[in-house]
Amino acid sequence: MKQTSLIIIALIAALIVSLGFTAYQATQNSPDNTKEATRLEMTTLLTQAQVELNAQLKTLSDDVAAASKQLSATGLVGDHARQILADLTQSNPCIIDASTLNLACVFITIEPVKYQNLECTQTEFPYSMFTTSTDPIQTVLSGPYMLTEGVYGSVIMAPIFNSNNEMIGSISLAFDQSALISATATEVCKGTPYMIWASDTKGTMIYEVNPSEIGTNLFTDPTTSTWASLQTFAHQMVNEAAGYGTYEYFNYDNTNQTVTKQAYWATIGIYNAEWRLVVTNVMK
Repeated sequence: MKQTSLIIIALIAALIVSLGFTAYQATQNSPDNTKEATRLEMTTLLTQAQVELNAQLKTLSDDVAAASKQLSATGLVGDHARQILADLTQSNPCIIDASTLNLACVFITIEPVKYQNLECTQTEFPYSMFTTSTDPIQTVLSGPYMLTEGVYGSVIMAPIFNSNNEMIGSISLAFDQSALISATATEVCKGTPYMIWASDTKGTMIYEVNPSEIGTNLFTDPTTSTWASLQTFAHQMVNEAAGYGTYEYFNYDNTNQTVTKQAYWATIGIYNAEWRLVVTNVMK
């Protein structure tokens, strides 16, 4: 009898534990907790991508500044100058080319050989963007836009000074910002339902999974300008460095299905330039 009572007590205790665990699971799977888990995943992923991309942009910027100092000793032309540029182009696979320009914005030396046909041709760049600081050398980021090379990309530039601290020209590093962002975005989003896109603060798409959207503008392109909620989101996104919002747009699979997407965004960039990095998820 005593043994039977103990068994009954044990069964009751097990039932209580089981009911408690079931209730706990139900709480964890509640809509509020699911939303919180999604928020945490999205913001963690976004921060990871932001840190990685800012680090890569800073490395590119630092490399340009270092090359500028080296070119101060070699000048804009010659074997040594060409080698400095060639070494610079090997530092990141997203780099298109590296070049020196004189004060008339004429390409003097370009690496790699693919773009050397542009040497002695003129481009446009407002030298007024540069500071006169020689220590440290201050870089500037411009673009993205259609480059003289015929590629849609961005440019990091720095002034080059001679031994008398007189500006004699500049160094330019052209790179594909879409390729730069894509490598990181693909890696951090792997195995998740989330996707990343990016724009500049004028609403121009600088990275998107669909390549045809890169270079289009959220506010003026017919594909996006007619979506009211997307326009509201885009205005908020370009005006604020970070935030959260929702908007309606086509599904990721490029079908005609309209879905509501939630999005968190943050800012990447260096010095004078800001780009918005956006992580999105289709709301259930």
